[in-house]
Amino acid sequence: MRSLRAILLPIRFGPEALLLGGLCAALAGCGSKPPSDSAEIPRPEVRVARIESRSFRETVEAPGQWKASVETVLPAPFDAVVESIAVGIGDRVGRGEVLAWCRTAESDAVLRGAEMMRRQATDARGIQDAEQAVAEARAAIVRVPITSPANGTVLRRQVDAGSRLSSGSELLALVMDDAVVFEVRVPVSESAAIRAGMESEVSDGDGPPRPARVRSALPTSGGDQSALVWLRPLAPPERPALGRFGTAVIFTGRNITALAVPDTAVVEDDLTGASRVALLDSSDVVRWVSVRLGPRTDHARAVSGTDLRQGALLVVDGQRALLDGMHVAARP
Repeated sequence: MRSLRAILLPIRFGPEALLLGGLCAALAGCGSKPPSDSAEIPRPEVRVARIESRSFRETVEAPGQWKASVETVLPAPFDAVVESIAVGIGDRVGRGEVLAWCRTAESDAVLRGAEMMRRQATDARGIQDAEQAVAEARAAIVRVPITSPANGTVLRRQVDAGSRLSSGSELLALVMDDAVVFEVRVPVSESAAIRAGMESEVSDGDGPPRPARVRSALPTSGGDQSALVWLRPLAPPERPALGRFGTAVIFTGRNITALAVPDTAVVEDDLTGASRVALLDSSDVVRWVSVRLGPRTDHARAVSGTDLRQGALLVVDGQRALLDGMHVAARP
């Protein structure tokens, strides 16, 4: 039997074998080096600021709605026919402005009778007498203007030209400027600090906050858990959007010292209403914490919470995509 060496020695390696051998050697060489893990994972860049301590005007904040504290109804002064009406729902009216004209039902009946006589006249003398009766009836019509007692806005319009009304029936309903209020319900625990005349602001999504003052704070009764507060705007809206919802901030007149963060640092959950901020530790690692919101002033918000301290670093821009434990690149 021939030895293995004797069998292998006569074999000549061709170019293909050399190429295969080279590839194997290259692969063996590559496998001998461990993969590099030194590349750093990119860190999201965020803007940061520090929690400060500052003085705030104490406030009571509550949701509310624009309402009419009282309606002014303009009635027919007598049994009447509406000759004309010049305003519609939502129109602004001024004190003393003529809104409609009415004529008495008696003079209207005389005119209608004369007009009927003229339609039925057939001969020249009858037509002449009927036309004279119509002219006299028109001259004798008693007309009365319906005027606005003050500046305000039309709430309702119940009639049109030609409508017939009995004495005292409603023609129009107005809300006077001094009767437009923003109605809020304040928790009983906070209502004791509210007094008539206090400064306030109303935000309803229509332009900047509207300055107002507390008109009245009605005492609670029975099992009510909230107090009814009316705020009167210092300048009435051009067209008061009665029924529109918003938020009122009432300034109690006292000052408080609290931890403060920029408005942009606070992230509010649309479903639960909970508020959070993203804090950073010394290694720029994110930690979300819950906060309770207080007064706001100059784009800063008072906050409180067990994990907050003055000087702590927090994210003020770019935090919405961050997760707990994530490393970030902090920029002032």
